[in-house]
Amino acid sequence: MVARIIPCAQCEKPFFVTDAEVELLESRGFDLPRRCTECRRRKWKAANNAGDIRLEDRKRRHRRKSPDLEMWR
Repeated sequence: MVARIIPCAQCEKPFFVTDAEVELLESRGFDLPRRCTECRRRKWKAANNAGDIRLEDRKRRHRRKSPDLEMWR
């Protein structure tokens, strides 16, 4: 398995993205990650600590659209 080395947009440390991850992201229509795992975690924690309502709304919308949950309503 081959990995790509990408510099983090925030801390500038290089991080690895495997070809399998690249294929999965592209098949789902996502771009390659711009931040390393540590910076992504920090960003999500900061959004949660700041009470980012948009994040919570997004989670609720996702849960509502899930077909598996329809049978439990």
